[in-house]
Amino acid sequence: MKIERINPDAHLDELVALARVEYGDSEIANYDYLRWQYLGNPAGKAVVVVARADSGELAGQYVVIPMAFRLEGKAVKGSLSLNTLTHPAYRGQGLFTKMANETYDICAQEGLSLTLGFPNKNSYPGFVRKLQFRHIGNASVMFRPLAPLRIVAGLPKVRRAAKYAPSSVPDAGDEKLSVKVGPFEICDLDFREHASDYDQLIAHQSRPRFSVHKHAEFGRWRFQDIPTRRYKAFQARDADGLQAACVIRQRKVKGIECAFVVDLELGERARGLEAGRGLLKTVLSHYRGSGIAIAGMMVNPGSREYRLARSAWFREMPSRLLPHDAPIIVRRNGTAVSESIYEVGEWAFSFGDYDVF
Repeated sequence: MKIERINPDAHLDELVALARVEYGDSEIANYDYLRWQYLGNPAGKAVVVVARADSGELAGQYVVIPMAFRLEGKAVKGSLSLNTLTHPAYRGQGLFTKMANETYDICAQEGLSLTLGFPNKNSYPGFVRKLQFRHIGNASVMFRPLAPLRIVAGLPKVRRAAKYAPSSVPDAGDEKLSVKVGPFEICDLDFREHASDYDQLIAHQSRPRFSVHKHAEFGRWRFQDIPTRRYKAFQARDADGLQAACVIRQRKVKGIECAFVVDLELGERARGLEAGRGLLKTVLSHYRGSGIAIAGMMVNPGSREYRLARSAWFREMPSRLLPHDAPIIVRRNGTAVSESIYEVGEWAFSFGDYDVF
């Protein structure tokens, strides 16, 4: 058995074939999706380490994709762990740990100073017990009913419905939005067309100490260029420019139509909060009118986004009612960043920070 780093561009067909062994005909085994995820990322190509059997067959893979972070106002290179996989025929041989250790040696060598992860319940023990990840807390997931009668009508089907499924109502993102709310115009956002305004919004935010750096180039790649999903971005502008922005993904959860606020970015101080409040109210009304029953978002308690969500009638969902747990894990790859990154209250998180949403 050989543990080696491969170029995902040259071996994408092999990686797709390995993913299909475990996931069948799903997004994570889709050629166009993996090309987007591994090769299109503006932060750099994926770091892919594989275990190759003597026969030449891929026995497993460990993958991280580079990510830009903002730590205490400074830009820092890091990575996001995803798509870990061992072929069923080769499990129980310690390949997960061997591939991971090689991956994080590479991360340290290439200056990817930290790695963020959102593991499922099967992979969580291995990350925390064997790979020096620290579980810093669970994501705070909040929901707001938009149409209670639609929720009640869907309850009889919840038990037998799929955890996640494509929405079956018209996509509200197909309809252009342009609404005046006080001094703000609420309208569509394009990460290419409005890149300069968006980057200025991000650069001047008062943020927690740590966050993924969601500049316009990241937004374009993450939300517009992805070939297998549909996101819609909106903005609130006034005479001085862009003051708040959000990204929505329409999706069915346990048979109930939902709209997820995948990302929410607020401008400085009171004006940013006011703009964000008008933005959320208008966008959620827009989606309610299209047939959506529930809105969801992920924010950290104590943040400005959390206070805004509470004022917009979002409430935290008990963990027992969530489709799955949402642990957040972090590891340092060397000593370039301090142990303060393990303080979950200092982070800003959203659904857009990881690959599932």
